[in-house]
Amino acid sequence: SSLSRRANYNQSCDTSQAAFQFASWFSEPTIHTTTPAHNIAINLANASMQHQRLAHATLLGILLQHASPGLTFSVLPSPQSVRPCKRVSSHRLGESRSSRSELWKIERIDRTNDWTDSAKTYPSPLALKPNIPKGWFIDPLRDAVAAKVQVDALESWEDSACFLSDEEEEEEGDCEFDRGQNAEAFVLAGPRAEIAYDTEKCKAAVVTCGGLCPGLNTVIREVVVCLRRQYGVNEVYGIPAGYRGFKSPETWRLLDEEAVRNIHNQGGSILGSSRGGHDTFAIVDSLVAKEINLLFVVGGDGTVRGAARIAEEVKNRGLEISVAVVPKTIDNDVPLLDRTFGFETAVSSAREAIDVANTEAEGFPNGLGVVKVMGRNSGFIAMHSALGSCVVDLCLVPEVDFFLDGPGGIVDHLYERIRANDKAVVVVAEGAGQKLMAAMGAAGETVTDASGNILLDDIGPWLCRQLKTRLDPRLEEASDHGDKLTLKYLDPSYSVRGIPPLTADNLYCLQLAHNAVHGAMAGMTNFLVGAINTRECYIPIPLVADKRNVIDTRHQSLWETLVFATGQPSFQREGDDAEDFDALTTASGGVVLPN
Repeated sequence: SSLSRRANYNQSCDTSQAAFQFASWFSEPTIHTTTPAHNIAINLANASMQHQRLAHATLLGILLQHASPGLTFSVLPSPQSVRPCKRVSSHRLGESRSSRSELWKIERIDRTNDWTDSAKTYPSPLALKPNIPKGWFIDPLRDAVAAKVQVDALESWEDSACFLSDEEEEEEGDCEFDRGQNAEAFVLAGPRAEIAYDTEKCKAAVVTCGGLCPGLNTVIREVVVCLRRQYGVNEVYGIPAGYRGFKSPETWRLLDEEAVRNIHNQGGSILGSSRGGHDTFAIVDSLVAKEINLLFVVGGDGTVRGAARIAEEVKNRGLEISVAVVPKTIDNDVPLLDRTFGFETAVSSAREAIDVANTEAEGFPNGLGVVKVMGRNSGFIAMHSALGSCVVDLCLVPEVDFFLDGPGGIVDHLYERIRANDKAVVVVAEGAGQKLMAAMGAAGETVTDASGNILLDDIGPWLCRQLKTRLDPRLEEASDHGDKLTLKYLDPSYSVRGIPPLTADNLYCLQLAHNAVHGAMAGMTNFLVGAINTRECYIPIPLVADKRNVIDTRHQSLWETLVFATGQPSFQREGDDAEDFDALTTASGGVVLPN
């Protein structure tokens, strides 16, 4: 009766239009808060299947936003092929906050009390300080970070729901959208008002693994300082030589503030590092023997996978040990994160080498400066340093296959640049051109390091030889003085990672270390900490394990900026144009790919 009174439709009116009018009426606060009806049924039996789906999705979306507590509704028949989002399934609305929380799919972090009998919590020492605003502490039920901030401004409710034609049948998973409702989000990092550990009985350990990186010492320092100053945890051990150091507990170093006072101004790691040496059971045995409650692991993708195995073994044994990871890689290849620490320092150092190469190229006729930088699978250092220098004519990265000869090849491009400007500068990532080298018979035997990484063929000298051979005769013929190519090659690879961090990286390391401590003290485990959309948050390790961040060459990011700025060939092939709007891209111009 309310529907007919308010909508004023007759039997010839399309039933889906009536449903829309009903939804519009019901969303008026003055009506639905005073109407005594608590059960509303809409019979769409005579409507087409498409209209049934449309009405059902529309009502569900609007009622979720506007319904008053206790209201239930039903649409008859219930269209089985309409699921506006995967987790919004309850038709009883407004009862509790949980119905609202389903608008976001929060990536849950494991907690040690999930498998231990300890449900006891303690007030955080930070919360006991005088005159501390409550807003400084994270609300564990409310505070989260959206995985995606770029949206489709033309998206409608119909786009978020599943609408199939009458002839189409729904397949499992067809309607599982992470757009609009049910969007992915991550737990916001920061201090909690309550913690899971008795600080007087707490012990911690920190280990650095894998390759060196600017900022390692800052992370070590700030883990120690945060634990001691903010939580009163005074027994913090440094594990030497990476994962293998767990097998020799007698070598562990007790770290106090004096031991770490000035290490943030040094490159490398005061604890040393190594590749490999991971023995899950021996590591957990050592943690138990030393009564360690908090383990902080600093390392790259292999180290992260090792930390996940440690956390899983801790869970299997029912132990109350938190495992927190601060991800480290100058290649910036950890998925989802805006960036990893040390990356900006590495880019700045690489840019200095590019400036030298440019000066050398300008100093001689037909000058060409070639700079090789680090970047095994991800070319972020090459891309960012090339853009930041403003003088690069060609940037080659592992994500984009290139070719030498013919139209659209790099030889023609560099010849034109040298003829126009009397010089050119090339930046190449170490992992670029591996397929091309193999195809031209220049690849060596496959060899791996202790972490299982394939040792790359050296692209730098090979590329210089190829360019020299091809450009010499063309430039000599075009030159009034018979000048050939003057080529200068720089390889600053390791000089970009063994240096102290810049101020921006030092600040980032401090934030990462402190937030790792806050999360671990709250009882979280099997997580890593990093910035997503400029806000630091906690990410479950299984979500990023066996995945990597690579340059996004298919969407609007930074790669198209580089191609347009340098004027270099795009090397894009037919079919590379992307329509996958839901791809998760990062602030540094990356996209997540499986290994």
